[in-house]
Amino acid sequence: MENLTLPEPAASLWASKRHIVHAIPPEMFQNTIQPHIGGGTILAARWRHRLSTDIDVLLPGRNSLIDLLQENDRNIVKQLGGTSEAVSGGEEHIVKD
Repeated sequence: MENLTLPEPAASLWASKRHIVHAIPPEMFQNTIQPHIGGGTILAARWRHRLSTDIDVLLPGRNSLIDLLQENDRNIVKQLGGTSEAVSGGEEHIVKD
């Protein structure tokens, strides 16, 4: 697999928050594919065609982030220091407070 380097400011954002994504317990996923960066973030890393100011994290085997948004120690939104905002298509955006 090709190694890509994220452009700024996405690179700094990922460096400061990746420990949270890596801390998600593997049993929360239905297959062996771990969470990874995708979407426009990975396209910006590949083609350097645009500014990427967010990180698109894919959670394989999940239909929603609802289990990661519960009021407990696995609430990824609180760990990221933000709030969750539902958008069309079943996506959740985490907005930094």
